[in-house]
Formats: sequence, C-alpha cells, structure tokens
Amino acid sequence: VKVHVLENHVPHLRVGTEVTVEIVALPQRFRQGKIVAIIPQADSRARTFPVKIRLTNTITRGDPLIKAGMLSRVTLPTGARTRALLVPKDALVLGGRQAVVYMVEADRKDPKKQVVRPVPVRLGVAVGKDIQVIGEIQAGQQVVVEGNERLRPGMEVIARPVPPVPDAKTSKPTESQR
Repeated sequence: VKVHVLENHVPHLRVGTEVTVEIVALPQRFRQGKIVAIIPQADSRARTFPVKIRLTNTITRGDPLIKAGMLSRVTLPTGARTRALLVPKDALVLGGRQAVVYMVEADRKDPKKQVVRPVPVRLGVAVGKDIQVIGEIQAGQQVVVEGNERLRPGMEVIARPVPPVPDAKTSKPTESQR
C-alpha cells in the first residue's frame, strides 16, 4: 500500500512502525501492516511524501484477496503521544450546536434510580470504533450507546452493560494513548 503523507507528519514516522490499514471492500476490513519505506522525495505541488506499507495478502488459487486499486485507509501515528479519553462513536449525539454524550448517573432525588445527563464534548482523534472526547466526563463513567438520540436530560434509564464482541470496546470511556 502506498500513501501520501503531509510533510509536517513525516518526521513522526519510522520504518518498521506498525500501522492499521482498512480495506473497504473486504469483509475483514482491518489489517496490520508495517511501514517499509519513507520516500525522501516530496510531491512539490501537494507537499506530500510517499510512504510504503507492507501487509500480508492471502492468495487463493492464484487470486490475491487484496487487489491493486482497492480503496484503503491507513491510520498512521503522526503526532506526539498524549493521553486521551475515548468513547464508542455510537455514544455521540450530533446535530445540535455541539456534540453531546449522555452520561448515566444516580438520580439526585432518588439515588436508586439512574438518569441521564447530556455532557457537551469536543471531538478529538478517532481510533477505530472509538473517538476521543474532551469535556466534563471521566474514564470509567457509564455512557449511553443505544437509543441516545431519543433521550432528554434527566430521563430515567436502566443501564445494561454492552456485551463484548470481538474487536470492540466496553461502553465506558477509557483512557488510551494514541
């Protein structure tokens, strides 16, 4: 796979670094690859540098699974590592003036009940099925990932943990390093 990387991101890349490649046409879209070359000759108009990534391709009866020209997206580590609070993308409610995540908390009047509170968030980096959020939410707090577009502040809910599925995160925000 060959990608064109903006010049300001190239100093953060290293040959041998593992990267995630998403090949849209394949049923198992996400694959791991490695940077094998960073070409030191930029495209002078676009100010991008070619970066080559190698990944394993399955060949069945002489037919490669990954074919030339297939659309792919590559996630590259192009910045300083920072701690980030991640939530599932499904936890976001978009459409208003600002993105919101509904947090589950004890009702102030009746602590046995659980209610939701909208928490405005700014969005950061997307990592797979999760996204970085910046706002008044802490790691470990429970957020709503289903039906959240129908919620109103203070609505009573019955929180159920999301059953884990392969390659998925829990419904609680987590701290991660990108």
